[in-house]
Amino acid sequence: MDRPTSDFFISYAHEDQAWAEWIAWVLEEEGYSTILQAWDFVAGSNFVIEMDRAVREAGRTIAVLSPEYMRSDFTALEWAVAVAKDAKGLARKLLPVRVAKCNVDGILAQIVWVDLVDCDAEEAQHRLATAAKGERLKPSTRPGFPGAPERQVPAQPPYPSDGARLVNVPRRNRNFTGRESALEALHAALKEEQEATLPQAVIGLGGVGKTQLAIEYAYRHEDQYELIGWMRAEEEESLIVDLFSVARAMGLKLAAATSPEDMLGRLHRALAERNDWLLVFDNAGGPGTLRKYLPKSGSGHVIITSRNPNWRSLANPIDVNPFERHESIAFLLKRTGRTEDDGADAVAEALGDLPLALEQAGGYMEQTAMDFRRYATLFEKRHTDLWKGQEAPNNYHATVSTTWSLSLEKLQAQSPASIALLQLSSFLAAEEIPAFLLHDGAEELPAPLAEAAAEEVALSEALAGLRRYGLIEVSDAGYSVHPLVQTVVRDGLDKKSYAAWLTSAVRVLVKVHDFRKDDPSSWTICTRLLPHVAAAVGHAEEHGIVLQQCGYLLNDAGLCLLNGANLQLALQYFARALKIDETVYGPDHPKVATMVNNLGSVLQDLGQLKEAKAAFERALKIDETVYGPEHLKVATMVNNLGSVLQDLGQLKEAKAAFKRALKIDEKVYGPEHLKVARSVNNLGAVLKDLGQLKEAKAAYERALRIFERFLGHEHPKTHTVRSNLEALGKSS
Repeated sequence: MDRPTSDFFISYAHEDQAWAEWIAWVLEEEGYSTILQAWDFVAGSNFVIEMDRAVREAGRTIAVLSPEYMRSDFTALEWAVAVAKDAKGLARKLLPVRVAKCNVDGILAQIVWVDLVDCDAEEAQHRLATAAKGERLKPSTRPGFPGAPERQVPAQPPYPSDGARLVNVPRRNRNFTGRESALEALHAALKEEQEATLPQAVIGLGGVGKTQLAIEYAYRHEDQYELIGWMRAEEEESLIVDLFSVARAMGLKLAAATSPEDMLGRLHRALAERNDWLLVFDNAGGPGTLRKYLPKSGSGHVIITSRNPNWRSLANPIDVNPFERHESIAFLLKRTGRTEDDGADAVAEALGDLPLALEQAGGYMEQTAMDFRRYATLFEKRHTDLWKGQEAPNNYHATVSTTWSLSLEKLQAQSPASIALLQLSSFLAAEEIPAFLLHDGAEELPAPLAEAAAEEVALSEALAGLRRYGLIEVSDAGYSVHPLVQTVVRDGLDKKSYAAWLTSAVRVLVKVHDFRKDDPSSWTICTRLLPHVAAAVGHAEEHGIVLQQCGYLLNDAGLCLLNGANLQLALQYFARALKIDETVYGPDHPKVATMVNNLGSVLQDLGQLKEAKAAFERALKIDETVYGPEHLKVATMVNNLGSVLQDLGQLKEAKAAFKRALKIDEKVYGPEHLKVARSVNNLGAVLKDLGQLKEAKAAYERALRIFERFLGHEHPKTHTVRSNLEALGKSS
């Protein structure tokens, strides 16, 4: 039998990490080896594989019993392995250690546990060590005399059952979910600071859960501090009030007339003499407003939460992003008390995985017994009704509707160009809005955004204003706005402003999205703008605004998609463009003919030849009626019709179409034009398919002569015709 690689694997819920670390430390002092997730699962390893290895290779398992442990599905899998190895308990493979009062039932209730509840550190260490050795659990100190009139309770030492003195710390969120990597990053960063206090700035979008993360950290590591102070840092008045509370909690004697400056100086001196404190400055505006309030020295810890990302001059920034999708689903299940996640993904998608929005949604669904799918559907159609009248959830500063309102009000006064930029951006796609869209389309924008967009430094300042308030994220690819920020901004516009900004978004896209088949640089630009075309046109179609420009945009985007062989999406765009143009111009307008022709092209590429033929015939009929039978536009339509007829095997009809197109081109351009060469080459191909090889050879030779004359011998079109001619020679 293989020997175990470790004496104990310690199984615990993440809320009890402090207990688990204390237990592991005590056991290793006693000479045992342990496996602990917090210490032994290194970054980059596979959690599931590491856990499987730990429970299999450890000689025994310690289960750290608490309410959280008993509720967890994952911990049950861990202790069950130990029970399976030793069903009768003869080898004592499973050693439960109760660290908090909880209801232990089922199989675990049949196993004798070590109880550390309500005992001091010395007694707890004695109980744990003797249990690990399998010895009698005789107390380490003489029991007190039961007949004493009042039992003396010794002062409790600082080990996990005690915790710090909490000053103003908000109540712990019982629905806190996920964020393990962020909590670990924060803990690791704070542990590294041994000599001087380097604040850790938890930064991110409003409603992303920065405050919740700091609250959870404070409670999870409560045992490591003697004092944890919480300051509301968004306003100077509340910050000073909370600092006074911390100063008094530290034992400073402050008279009623003590000035904030005097209090702050005394508090900083007191903090400099200790290393057992944690201060949290919640919702701080920026380094400039907070700098003088931070401790200048000492080895305690400071956490700052802020929407402003510009903290590197003062603190180490730790980014907090919206939930990963699996975290959103886990949160919704926990918040609503449900076990089936059907539709939870749709809710998370609709809310952009923003924790505040998920909290509001969970509360609403809990109150109304609404299922996930119904909520997601209602949110898409009637989110303002769902948000109406909702109060801020516990420990959150505001609701989704109000969380950015103060920032927007301040920014309106400080930088009107920033607000204008955000209003325009609310009608574009949320991710990667490129700066070139604003710069190249500046002339289509209203003041003051037009002036800012036209000049690089001014545009950078407008973006910096939004970034300072956590309203956008900036990257090399552009800037991004959370979908719910966009929703709130659009909701705040009156009807006239809504139409104006939507019109500006469409017009700037019309200006910059200019697909040209012969210019590869336009392909890259248009491809990057496709999500923004989809977003802006979607809003415009919903409200019936600037439809004419929308038809143009959809067509131009369709051509870009067709060029990139994204045929199904191109088909959708052309169909939408056609529907708009039929509404705007009527069914028989030349612009409609162009749309129908483009639709025919993608249908042909998709192999839907009968549908393509019908489209080309409709386009041809419109152009013949409008321009007459000998017009160049008619020649183009006839040529396209000939192509699909050839694909359908209707070769005689295709030959007649190509000859008609050639006759029109020769009449307009003369016999030696490039346009003529195109028609001659097409005619040669169908003549070849008909077996009329002599006539096909003459057509190819004529086309080759024209291409060599105008394009040169090495042009791709010249090579194509030459290859056609060579292939014909081999087959004759």
